[in-house]
This record gives sequence, structure tokens and C-alpha cells, in this order.
Amino acid sequence: MKAAPLIVGLVAGLGVVGLAVSCAGDPGERAAPEIFDLEAGTSVGLDPAPAAEGVVIPAAELESLLGELLGEHAELVARVMVAAADGDDTADAVDALQANTVELTGAMNTVYGPTGAGAFDQLWGQHTQFFAEYAVASGDGDEGRRDRAYAKLHDYHVDFASFADTATGGTAPAEVVVGLLHTHVEDLTRFIDAHTAGDDAAAEEHLRSAMDYMPVIADALAGAIAAQDPQRFPG
Repeated sequence: MKAAPLIVGLVAGLGVVGLAVSCAGDPGERAAPEIFDLEAGTSVGLDPAPAAEGVVIPAAELESLLGELLGEHAELVARVMVAAADGDDTADAVDALQANTVELTGAMNTVYGPTGAGAFDQLWGQHTQFFAEYAVASGDGDEGRRDRAYAKLHDYHVDFASFADTATGGTAPAEVVVGLLHTHVEDLTRFIDAHTAGDDAAAEEHLRSAMDYMPVIADALAGAIAAQDPQRFPG
């Protein structure tokens, strides 16, 4: 499957949409760990191979792969957020999260090729950075900065929903994807807010909810891809 023509335009547009919200904060603010280079607009070391033309992957296998990678994503984002909020060393957690993003991008490359994978990487990488910014603000009790980071996350799930709708030819409608990603964002932001408030029970509940929800996203995404191209993703 070749990338939908609209994806090419979307990639160019994202360079403006995503990076416009990436300006650094006030000089006195504690810096968030750098997970995604918002100025460069790509993940570190990303070099997706050409799409695997003609490869057939059962829809159930695709769903399982995405479920595993998305579950890891939620867990790793939580690890980065806790370290960032607490002012601890984030290097190992950031490295693991970046590696997970590259794996997810590789999965998208298998489906849509380098152009679609690049668009995915740009959006997905941005939202991991925004989670880190939110965590630092939550840890510092900076409500204004936290609200700005939350607004970036909101814009992200609107932008990603538009990408998903375009990439899948409408089998993943934007309004459905917005709802899925809104829940993802709410689970993890509530998790870190509970953590920084010292409410361990609530933090555990929100993290469990975040982890439990990722298979729902994987099911929806894999189902949309399979519906778009049932010959390559049967079942």
C-alpha cells in the first residue's frame, strides 16, 4: 500500500502546526527532558526502511503487535513523567521511550511506508515531549505551565486524529480517534497529578486505567488498517 496522497500534504503542514507550539518556556522554568527534538521534528536515529510491499500480516497479529507496543508506551511515558516530576535522572527512561517510538514508527512504516511513518513519528514524538513538559509543571506546582502543556496535548490528539482519518481513508474516523486519545491523555495526566499530590492510591488507579486502555486503542487502529486493506491484513 502506498501512502495516501493527502499524507504528503499533512507531513508538510505538521511542520508548522506541531512546531508552532514548541517554543521554550521562561528562562527560570525547570527544563523538561528532551524526548523529541521539536525543532528538528523527527525522532533521534529514525531511519525507516522502505515499506514491505506485498507482505501479508493477519489482522490479529497486527493488533497483538500494536497492543504490546502501545502498552509499553504507556508504561514508559509514566516512568518518564515520574522521573521528570520528581527531578530525578530521566536518561534511561527517555532512551527506552524513544526506542519504543521508533518501534511503533517501524510498524507504521510496514503499513504506510516512509512518508506515512514520518508523519506518524512527528506527531507521536511530539506528544511524548508534551507529556514530559506536563510532568515537570505538575511537579513544580506551576499551574500556568501545566495548562499550556495540556493544551498542547489537546491539540495533539486533534492533529493525530486528522492524520489517522487521512491515512486510513476514513476507516478510523477523526471523531473516534479524538475520543480514544483524549482518554489516553486524561489517564496519564491524572496519574502524574495524583503522584505529585502524594496520592499513591489514585496514581496507581489512573496508571492501571492507562495501561488497560491501550489494547482498546490497538484494537481500533488495527481494525481500521485491516478494513482499509483486507488483502494485506486479513481476518
